[in-house]
Amino acid sequence: MKKIMGKIDSIVQNPYEYLSNLSKSRKIMGYSCTYAPLEIIHAGGFHPARIIGLSSNISLSDIHLQSYACAIVRTLLEDSLSKKLDFLNAFLFLHTCDSMQKLSDIFRMRLSFKHFDLILPVKFNTQSSKEYFVDILEDFKTKLEREQNIKISTGKLNESIQIYNNLRKNLLDLYNIKSTCPFAITYADLSKIVKASFIMDPLEFIDISSSIIKNITLAPANKTKRIILSGSICVHPDIFGTIENKNASIVWDDLCSGTRFFEQLVEQTGKPINALADRFIKRPICPTKYVNPSYRLDYLKKIIENHNANGVIFLFIKFCEPHSFDYPDQKKTLEKVGIPSILIEIENQNVFDEQTKTRLETFIEMLGD
Repeated sequence: MKKIMGKIDSIVQNPYEYLSNLSKSRKIMGYSCTYAPLEIIHAGGFHPARIIGLSSNISLSDIHLQSYACAIVRTLLEDSLSKKLDFLNAFLFLHTCDSMQKLSDIFRMRLSFKHFDLILPVKFNTQSSKEYFVDILEDFKTKLEREQNIKISTGKLNESIQIYNNLRKNLLDLYNIKSTCPFAITYADLSKIVKASFIMDPLEFIDISSSIIKNITLAPANKTKRIILSGSICVHPDIFGTIENKNASIVWDDLCSGTRFFEQLVEQTGKPINALADRFIKRPICPTKYVNPSYRLDYLKKIIENHNANGVIFLFIKFCEPHSFDYPDQKKTLEKVGIPSILIEIENQNVFDEQTKTRLETFIEMLGD
C-alpha cells in the first residue's frame, strides 16, 4: 500500500511531467471542469487530462485578468503562458462561470492549442435542455472526427464509456469505504487518488486503484466527528490533515475535486450520446446549473443524513461567485436542522495560514465529543 501511494503521490506532485511523458505516445486534450465528456475525448483518440493549475506566483496572467479573478482561472492561464502546458495538443472549455468563459477567449487569442468550446445548458430540468445537451455532444463528436480524420463508432464510444465507468466505480468504492470506516484511509490520501485519476491513463489508474481497494485495511469504526466538505476545488492537503488530526474525519464531500467528478455512472443501454447527456443531468450539479430552487439545499441535507455528518466545512475559492451566491441559503438551511458549519476561503495553491488553521481547529472542538 505504501508503495502504491508513493506512486500516486509522485504523479500528483509532478502531473505535468507524467503528462509530458504520456504525450510522446498519444495526443492530450486538457480540460478543467467536471462537465467534460471524457468518453468522447477518449474515443476520439485524445487522452483527457484535467488541468487545475500549479503556479503559486502569478505574474503573466495579470496582464489579461483582474486581480479578483479566481485562483483557478489565474493559475491555469499562468501555467499556459509560461509554457508549462506545451505538452497539450488541445484544450476543451466548458461554459460554466463567466470567468471560465472569458478564459476561453484569452486562450483562443493568445495560445496555439487546438481549441474546443462546449456551451452547456444552464437549466437541467426540461426536455429541451436534454435535447440541447445531446446536440452539443453530437456536435463536439463531429468536430473531433473532423480534427482527427476518423469515425468514432458506437462500439468505440461504448468501450470508452465502460473504461470511465470502471474508473468512477473505483473512486465511489473508495469514498464508501471512507464513509463506513473513516480511519481506513485519510482524506488527504483519498484526495490524492482522485487527483491522480484526473491525470493518469484511465486503464493504469483502474489497475492501481483496484489494488488500493484490495489492500486497504478496514479499520474499526471508532467514534469520530464526521465532517462533510462543500465547495469547488480544494487541493490543500494541509487543510485535510488539520481537520483529521483533531479527532474528526472527512466522510464525504460535495466538491468539483471530489464526488462531482465521479458520481453517477453512464447507462450502457440505448444511444451512447444520449446516455452521456443523461449522466450529466442526473449527477449532482454545481451552482452554475439549475434544477429547482431547493435542489442544492436538498442535496446537502441528503448527504448529511446519508453519511451521518456532525458538521459541514464550506471551502470556497476566493472570488468564486456561483458558490458565494448559494452560501447564505445553505447556511440558513443548516442552522434550521442544527448542523454547525464554517466557511473557509482559499485563494491559492499554497496558501493555508495559521489563522485559517486556528479557525478550523476551533470549529472542530465546538462540535463536541
